Amino acid sequence: MNTTNREEPDWSHLQDDPCVIPPLNFGMVATGLYRSAFPSPINFSFLKSLRLSTILNLANEKYDEDMEQFFTECGVSVIHAPLEGNVEPFQGMDPASVHALLPIIQEASSHARVLVHCWMGTHRTGCLIGCLRKACHWSLSSIFSEYRMFAHSHTRQQDEVFIGAFQPCISEQGRNSESTTET
Repeated sequence: MNTTNREEPDWSHLQDDPCVIPPLNFGMVATGLYRSAFPSPINFSFLKSLRLSTILNLANEKYDEDMEQFFTECGVSVIHAPLEGNVEPFQGMDPASVHALLPIIQEASSHARVLVHCWMGTHRTGCLIGCLRKACHWSLSSIFSEYRMFAHSHTRQQDEVFIGAFQPCISEQGRNSESTTET
């Protein structure tokens, strides 16, 4: 007997499409908050099933016309906020940009679903999610473990240094902590 109050997903719109493929490096961060690599048309059915309200594109690349049309038809708000990657010696992520983006992902819930992605879902996405975890009082070892899981063999020490040095604002700390608590 199921005693939870969770709303069961409506999968009826997928009946005619047997091909439901998530974007590369896809993962659930918290209730209503997801991360991935840059999506493509092969991911349309999967993305539709998530019932997203917002997509936060951290990559330099913009969507092509087909992707834009798909998001418009699905009622998804697209925010294109390219972040610089942490690449030595002179290129790095701007902490002010991360502070500006955290409220967008902290508002994710079962009713306001957000997908965050960059090109491979590794470095820029990993840093932003790592900074969210830091704002929610995760230990650095847990944050770095999650970062490394999604970065695979492509970890960057500069990313971990950035996350370790990041200082969340008081208004960012603990927000959405129910769904982003350390496990």
